[in-house]
Amino acid sequence: MNQINPADVPQGWAPPVPPGVPPQAVCVPTMGFHSLPLSEFSAPGQIQPGLFDKVMIAGSYGGKLIFLEPMVTQQLLLNRQNFSLPVLMPRNLGRTTRYPTTFNAVYDPGLNAYQFILGDFQTVQ
Repeated sequence: MNQINPADVPQGWAPPVPPGVPPQAVCVPTMGFHSLPLSEFSAPGQIQPGLFDKVMIAGSYGGKLIFLEPMVTQQLLLNRQNFSLPVLMPRNLGRTTRYPTTFNAVYDPGLNAYQFILGDFQTVQ
């Protein structure tokens, strides 16, 4: 089971496999591993109490970072308000690509829908 090197996880994010935990205990079948910002934890390995409303997660599979995913609650979306989430820069992608540095959710009342916009792309390796 290939997991991302903890040194490659974006700074300020928890490694997807906590120390001392077997990788199979935290790997989502056919999806891989997920990392969260450290700000989501009250202590090592303990998610803050209460419900979250929004968070950006990073996912890895086969030892490589392969996706970013905004996780938001239905309640937040029902507020019909714009919001943003930080997009942290990975330390090593293993390839040269354009990578987003911003995420904005923009609510359009005319369509009663959101646009999810990744922007301000930078070239990274």
